[in-house]
Amino acid sequence: MSWTKSEREMIERHLWGWIEERPLVEAILDVMEEQGADVGYKFALHNARKLWLEFLERELHQGLSNTLAALVDKGEIPAETLPF
Repeated sequence: MSWTKSEREMIERHLWGWIEERPLVEAILDVMEEQGADVGYKFALHNARKLWLEFLERELHQGLSNTLAALVDKGEIPAETLPF
């Protein structure tokens, strides 16, 4: 599937207003606390940033792909709306 540039920009604007950052920050800090990484403020900020950037680079794309495939398999997203 390929959107025109203006279609993609319109979709992005709608999603930017919908995707909330607070749950992401809370999840990062929860994981750090669970793993015992809650050392001082300065190190917590550095480690949280590093954790998030690594996650974005390594796992986000694959996780989204897997979730999309699962939603299609469950019939929650119609397969005919996707190019594969």
